[in-house]
Amino acid sequence: MNYDQEKDINYIWQNYSAENRFTLLHEYSLKEAEQHGNQILVNPLVRFSEIFSTNYFRTSSENTHDSDNLDIQKTYFESIYNLEDEIFNLLFHYLAQLDLLCGHCLTHSYKELFTNEILEGRYGQELCGKFNKLDAKDRDIIAIYLQKYHESGEKKDFFNNIFFDFFGRINNLYNKDFDADYTKHSAEIYYRRSTDTFYYFCAAEGSEYNKIRFSVAKSLFADCTKNICPVWGKYCFGIINENHREYAAVPIVNQIQII
Repeated sequence: MNYDQEKDINYIWQNYSAENRFTLLHEYSLKEAEQHGNQILVNPLVRFSEIFSTNYFRTSSENTHDSDNLDIQKTYFESIYNLEDEIFNLLFHYLAQLDLLCGHCLTHSYKELFTNEILEGRYGQELCGKFNKLDAKDRDIIAIYLQKYHESGEKKDFFNNIFFDFFGRINNLYNKDFDADYTKHSAEIYYRRSTDTFYYFCAAEGSEYNKIRFSVAKSLFADCTKNICPVWGKYCFGIINENHREYAAVPIVNQIQII
């Protein structure tokens, strides 16, 4: 084997290729796979113990010490040496293919976790009812941002991000026939100092569904100390300043909205 080509992997499905050859890792390791060129060294008992021994799971489910379980796992690890090399290779190609086609990554687990928490009413029944009316795509966006919020230590404000993901920013999602001189965007955020209010404009009709999307995002992510007002309709507020042309709408007769 060529150790100069070693790649850091943890699972058999990473860097998958039909040219890879899976072989047994001849030492006990908590790591599932190591790659050296096209050779993948595998510890099959990290995730696939049940395939090779139901006794291991039956024993580990009992009240035994961790050190005892470790000895049992090593014992079954050694018993796999009797597998033919080609059978081992074919088996783990099959398992790697299953992972790629049907695998479940950590992000999916987080999405399911946060989605279920909302639907179980842990964020309140009102939010649960609104969230239940969203389609799968919007639910996933909410769950993904809850994961990001959790990973940031609940210190980062993601409301603006999710607002633009829902209603667009770079491309005008809702009114593609807009005059290019008017605006390139279908979502804008304005601040009115005199009333200390943030206006979240979206070039979409104020349908019940759109209002629910905005309400759910606001309830979960917005700073509760801010005055936030959604603004619906085809046109937003014109800005009289040439420097703002790339960032906001410019005033055009019959194509602006006034508060």
